[in-house]
Amino acid sequence: MLTLPPAVQELKSALNRLPGIGPRSAERIALHLVQSKQDAVDQLIRSVKEAKDKVSLCETCGGLTETQPCPLCSNSQRQQECICVVVKPTDILTLEKSGVQGTVSRPRRPDFADERSGSRGSAY
Repeated sequence: MLTLPPAVQELKSALNRLPGIGPRSAERIALHLVQSKQDAVDQLIRSVKEAKDKVSLCETCGGLTETQPCPLCSNSQRQQECICVVVKPTDILTLEKSGVQGTVSRPRRPDFADERSGSRGSAY
């Protein structure tokens, strides 16, 4: 049986560790990347590196941002006295996409235990 070259297997394994990418998708993406033009692969590498370098968590709400504070926290139109607590920073994006407006969203702090179950929110 023909197997993938070790470098492609390693790429497949790395892609498979991403959320939502299973083994078959990881293999398809890996094969696509190794057969792509070098310019396209270089652009992908630059984009991943740039996002990793530029994006951080807002010091106020914990959401993803390139500026401090984030655009949501610096928006004077939002109700500062009304806070929506979410589990993960990415939940803020989901909430915003749903059209709920006017509140400041804050991920639940990892040291804030859930009183009912004793579970903790995800770290940020």
